[in-house]
Amino acid sequence: MLRKIKILGTIIYQEFWEWNNNLFQLKSELLQYGDYLENGKYEWLIMSSSLILVKHERIENIPETLQTTLTEFWKKPKDKNLNKRFIVKIRDVLATIRNVFRNVFRKNGYLTISSNSHNENKGVNAQIALLRSNGKMLLFDVDKDLVYIKFSQNSSTNGNKFKQPEGQWDHTMMRQEIGKYFSLPIEKKILDCFYQQDLVHGVAFSDCSSSERLQIVKEICYSSRKMAENFVFKPQITAFDIIKEGFSLALLNVNQPEMLEYISSRQQAILMLSKNWKIIPSHCDLTAHNLTIIDKHPVLLDLAPHKVGFLPPFFVPICLIHSELKEYDRLDLVEAFLDGKLDFEFSFLSGLEKNSFDKDMRIDLLLSETLALAATGNKISPQNIHYWFKPIFDLVNN
Repeated sequence: MLRKIKILGTIIYQEFWEWNNNLFQLKSELLQYGDYLENGKYEWLIMSSSLILVKHERIENIPETLQTTLTEFWKKPKDKNLNKRFIVKIRDVLATIRNVFRNVFRKNGYLTISSNSHNENKGVNAQIALLRSNGKMLLFDVDKDLVYIKFSQNSSTNGNKFKQPEGQWDHTMMRQEIGKYFSLPIEKKILDCFYQQDLVHGVAFSDCSSSERLQIVKEICYSSRKMAENFVFKPQITAFDIIKEGFSLALLNVNQPEMLEYISSRQQAILMLSKNWKIIPSHCDLTAHNLTIIDKHPVLLDLAPHKVGFLPPFFVPICLIHSELKEYDRLDLVEAFLDGKLDFEFSFLSGLEKNSFDKDMRIDLLLSETLALAATGNKISPQNIHYWFKPIFDLVNN
């Protein structure tokens, strides 16, 4: 009983005091960038401990690409099993109570920006601001169709041993190489701490039909293949090094016996394959919320410094396929992949003969992507290997 009281006390503390404290810190950080915002009143569209979104009252709608990100990322489907847990139900009730009190006692429903310095001196005059708790900020100048990005600092990735040494293939060079084969927002210049880019107006990946989504993945595969064919730089790291590290982390951190046994059983075969995998500059987190579609063609978003790196050519499309299942509970792409509808594309990307590309090899690529994510410190931590790979593992056993 005492243990349950302690758990309840911890939850109440997190949902009220800690939540509001984090929100206060986010508000304070946003106000530090008031010089970059157009003077006037801003509506609070989203106000939470992990995300703030404000819009100048004269702007009617937020940009479509931003709405895509919000729809795909911030409104991801919840885990149905988690909703049954008592703790989650308590958190939902406390969040409802918290929101009621905030709305009742908030005296001013607007954020007022009235900078002392003329914001034209900064070169940025935005009307929409999004700030995340990890430090990433997006400023949108709707009048000029520009977006300014201040990327978050990812210390775990920056210290990863697979990061290319300074002076060799930095973020700018990675982005330029990726941009030769993939459509990216046009990056005009770096202004103060912001990357200035053209604001693209695309549609959500999830709004495309299944056939269109499959064709988009094929196009991403083709771009990856062309890069692999033309990329001549030989990084100091290899695919074998990355996958070997991934297996070491998996064998240490996966605690489900059946999954651990399966991963161990694939180690020798995958390591042998990885010796022949070339590595190329890669978007290390290509998911639906980092992708927008223009005229049925993909545009890659959010190439933050900590989200680019050297990985095998199949990684970008396989990460998207895996994410569709794990993060959004959408089965169409992974089913198409496992049914062999992408064998032509992935046989080239993995260096295998199309006729020999069977279900085991398809699962091996999904497992290899998981191991590479953990090894390079992108998207998942070593402790989350089981969490990320579980939906794939469940498909293996069905």
